[in-house]
Amino acid sequence: MQHKKYEPHIRLPFRIFDDPQFRTIPKSYRSSCLAILVCLLKFTNSKTRQCYPRVATISSMIGMGRTTIFRCLAYLQRAGIITRKRLTSSVLYTIQPQYIVGVQNTNTIVPYMNTPSSKYEHINKTNSNITNIINKVVEQGEYSNTTIVEALSSLPLAELEYGHKNNDNPYLCKLAIDLKKEQETKYVDTDVINKTLQNVTKKTNYFYKNKVEENKRKSGRISATKNFLSSVKKKG
Repeated sequence: MQHKKYEPHIRLPFRIFDDPQFRTIPKSYRSSCLAILVCLLKFTNSKTRQCYPRVATISSMIGMGRTTIFRCLAYLQRAGIITRKRLTSSVLYTIQPQYIVGVQNTNTIVPYMNTPSSKYEHINKTNSNITNIINKVVEQGEYSNTTIVEALSSLPLAELEYGHKNNDNPYLCKLAIDLKKEQETKYVDTDVINKTLQNVTKKTNYFYKNKVEENKRKSGRISATKNFLSSVKKKG
């Protein structure tokens, strides 16, 4: 029996369609982002997970305009699916291991020492609190980046910062960090501000200052008179 000649092919994990990171990409761009991811996988080295095809090459493969390609690459990066690094004459793309069939996710447990968030160093990213929260929001049906970010902002700031640094839904983590910091900002009560402004205005007013000085002079004269009368009584 003659064996068929091996034919190169591209494989994608089925879970990408329910992947919370992929689903953060706007619906109108998901199909285009998926097409571009397939193009990147065609050139990706399975050991390094890296490739550097030109935008013109991607455009000729799938018939997509350069503007759309650049926009989709940005969405893929924001979703934490790829990273980009500018080289001298091209761009180096690195695809996260969970999006490559047959490649072990060596970044599942990430060592991260000597930081305030080091207690999170052994979090399994596939079951992290961040991923679990995103999955719960997505499973509820009606969701958006806003609802996901609001849910993530309930996590400790240190955990969100750790997730952001270690590529655990970094784009959403960054938005949640910004929201959490905004929520925790302490604002001065408006009544306190108004009262302070009134005091400043009052104390810098010309007539008020003159009245204060006049009262001081009167108070001084009254005090001197009382002292004088007191001394006279003692002598009498």
